[in-house]
Formats: sequence, C-alpha cells, structure tokens
Amino acid sequence: MAEFLEKVRFIDVGLDDTATVRLVERIKDTNVKYITLSYRWTAETPKTNLKTHNKDKYHQSIPTENWPQIYKDAVALSRTLGIRYVWIDSLCIIQDDGKDWNTQASLMHRIYTHGYLNLAHACAEFSPGLEVTRDPISVSPCVLARTRTASSREYWACFVNYTPSSDLARAPLYSRGWCYQERFLATRTVHFSQQLYWECKAGHASESFTGDKGLAWSRGSASSNPDILTSADQANDQSFSTVFGVSTERDWCVAGLWKKYLIRQLIWYRVSHRHGHYDEFERIRDTAYHASFEKQLAGFPSWSWASCPTSPGSSSIAWPGHTEPEYQNEPLVEVETIIPLNSQALHLGYPGFESSALILRTAFDFLGFDAEQLLSKWESWYSTCKADARAYNGDMCQFQVLINLDRPIIGVVKKEDLRLLSISMEYQAGRWDTVWIEGILLEEVGVEDGLPTFRRMGQWSHRYDMDTCTQQSPIPGLLGSFDTKERLEIELGEFRKRRESLPFHRYKLV
Repeated sequence: MAEFLEKVRFIDVGLDDTATVRLVERIKDTNVKYITLSYRWTAETPKTNLKTHNKDKYHQSIPTENWPQIYKDAVALSRTLGIRYVWIDSLCIIQDDGKDWNTQASLMHRIYTHGYLNLAHACAEFSPGLEVTRDPISVSPCVLARTRTASSREYWACFVNYTPSSDLARAPLYSRGWCYQERFLATRTVHFSQQLYWECKAGHASESFTGDKGLAWSRGSASSNPDILTSADQANDQSFSTVFGVSTERDWCVAGLWKKYLIRQLIWYRVSHRHGHYDEFERIRDTAYHASFEKQLAGFPSWSWASCPTSPGSSSIAWPGHTEPEYQNEPLVEVETIIPLNSQALHLGYPGFESSALILRTAFDFLGFDAEQLLSKWESWYSTCKADARAYNGDMCQFQVLINLDRPIIGVVKKEDLRLLSISMEYQAGRWDTVWIEGILLEEVGVEDGLPTFRRMGQWSHRYDMDTCTQQSPIPGLLGSFDTKERLEIELGEFRKRRESLPFHRYKLV
C-alpha cells in the first residue's frame, strides 16, 4: 500500500465548503480513505484537465468554477461523508504526459480496489451531475387494496417491471471497457441511475429493494459481456489496461488469457463483421497496414488475441460458442510450462502482456490438410478471413474443417511448415449427438530448446455429428460409436485410458 501511495495522486477537498481544493501526492497514511468516480468524459472535461503547465498551480489550489457538475457533486458528497480525498482521472493523471499516463494507468486496478467508495454516473443522459431522475412507481409502488370479506382486506404493491441488472445493463457508462473495470474492481459502488443502486462484495440493494432478498442481479463479468473487452481496437491502451486490471485482482492471466482456462482460451478466433464487403484484409498490399500486424505480433505471443489487431466495426476477437460453461471440455493437449520471455511489451509494460512461450504436450499427431489450397486463398485474401479445408488424420480418414485466419501472410509461408494441432473436444451436457473438435493452425519457425517451435496462424474447428454414422473422427481412436449419453461417457473413459498409453509429443509455441 505504501508503494502504491507513493505513485498515485488525489484531490484534497477538505471536510467542508470553506476548504481549498488542491492536488496532493505521496500520502503517507496507509489507512487513507478516498472516493473514486466512474463517468464518461464530455466536451467540458478537458477544460480543467491536469497538465504539465498547471501541475504546480494545482498543488496550491484548483479553480472549481468551471468544473463539470459531476465533479462538484462528487466533492459535495465526499465532504458530506467525511472523506477528504477524491480520485478523478482527468485531475490526477497528467493528460499531456504519455509517460505519466502509462504509469497511472498501470495502477488503475489498485486505485479502484483500494478506494473506499465508487460513485458511478450510470445514466449521464438524464443529468450532467450526480442527480437521480426517479420513476416514482419504481421506488414508491402503487398500492392496491380490495375487501375480501367483511373482516379482511387484501393489499397489492405494484412495481415497474425492471430490475437493477437490466437498468444498469442499458446504461451507456457500462458499454465501455474502462468503466467495466472500475465497476468490477471497486469495493463498493453507488450507481446514480433512474434510482440509486448499491453494489458491494457483501450484497446489493436499491431504492426499490433495500436488501438482497428478491434482488436477482450480480456484478458484471467478462463472460456476460465479452465484447466489452474484445471489440475495441486493440491498438487502444485502454483495452489492455482493462483486461490487466481485472485479471490482476481476480485471477492471474498470461498474455491476456486466463491461466485457469488457458487450453480453452487458446482457440480464440478473429471475426469479420463486414460480410459482402472488402474488409481490412483487402489492404494486404498496404505497407503501413501490413506493418501494424508485424508490430503487434512482435510484441505479443502469436497464441494470444493481443497479437491480432482488429478494427472497430470491421473485426473483433471471439471464442466458439460451445466453450460456454454448459459445454463439457476434454483437453487434447496439456500446457506443460509457461516460459516468460524478456521481449518488451508494446503496451504499458504489464507483466500479464509480456511475450511468453508455451510448452505443449500432446498424445496426438498433427492433422494433415491441403495447405497449398489454403495458401492460394490466403495470398489473394479479400472479403473474409475464413476457409474450408479438407483434412485427414494418420489413418487417412478425411473430413472437413473450418479455418479462421489470424492475419494476412507475413513474410514467406511455406505449405510444408503449416500444421493443424488439435486442442480440445467440446460436447454439451445432456446432448450426445454432436462433438466439436477445436484446434489451431500453426507455422513451424524452427527449433528452440531442442523442441520444434511454432507460431499460431489461425483457429480451426470440426463438427463431429453422431447422426451421420459414416463420418470419421479427426483423431484416430478418439471415440467409438455411441448412440446414448451413457455410451458417450463410457467412450470418453476408454479414450482417456488410450491417451495415457500413447507417447507424448512436445512442442514450443511462441
């Protein structure tokens, strides 16, 4: 905590209206209480920003006459609560100093985690400040009564039919990854919306419901709205800051992927949203555009989504729908070791995003496929980043796979260097007729540490339908014939035994 307080700044607002508002640094009190603010910038915000030229002046006194109303309200609430310090990004980060911005952004997860209270301006369209425009019937129900008998009456309380979760889900504030992080990490938050909502680790409340009972909603999570974290342009530092902050405080990650679910997360893929139109792959011959892919790939491991640039409205990163919790996962590889490398990260120097290598162990050989046909499509890519390919296993059983490519071809790619590696098998609990085989497209780049070394070039999938009994499995001996859920479980048990008896191959993925 002491090291953190050495780096972060606060606004000292005092405890009453007569106090001078000023910028402070290096607070010594490790038990300091402060309030944070979650809000969206407006045209008024930059007018009072902390900058290099006014930093010394702000240490003496900060003029508040031209402050946005939300800042004034935050100060008033802080004084009312007897909390002397407030953290506001535009006033605590030097906005024209990139080095300071990087330093402070890397502390963002700690700023919100250690804050005493977070004030969230959830519905800015209703008010420029921390005011609440209430729907009366939502906070003060209409009470209806009727007489049942001469000695008894029946009462009904009628509320508007919406919940805090639906109200806040629609709030523009929480469509931004930056604010998602703030809500997720804050110890306790008051949301200023169509009514006041309280959210903390111990429970939830609102003006409609003053306790947990009857209040079916939960704190935001990455799985509930993954587009918040993956649809933004990944050249934007805020995307990396958000993922780093959440992963640091909740579960450690490596290169933007959760370690706990690393095998599943390896099968991310790039999605094009401009069907029927030329997307950014059309610009494959654009030197500057091509260089952006090389730069991104140089700073992050190829197996991380962070190595694959996207464009807002054109492309994003996604995971197969059958990696959701209702699907059962059977890993086909094992992550033996995560090797940290010393390559300099492109964005903010976060440990979670430093380039790393994986040592993978698998009992299964690479799948063969028509790499020459894939390359011919890849080299003339225009309107899509997908390709069908005919693949085959060691028994020469043929099947169709769908390949999602990560990027245009960088440098020279030889067909003999391309491989299909099986990563996992997915099937839905309660269903036994469909199994998905997922994997990644690899390019061999040499030998490191005595191991064949590869970089990721794409993702592939194959749907294995038991309704079509003539279909062959991509993995020799993967599953026998089955026609019931119980038979599937038996076959999975036999498959695990066979896998353990096979020799393992080891590969390095960079």
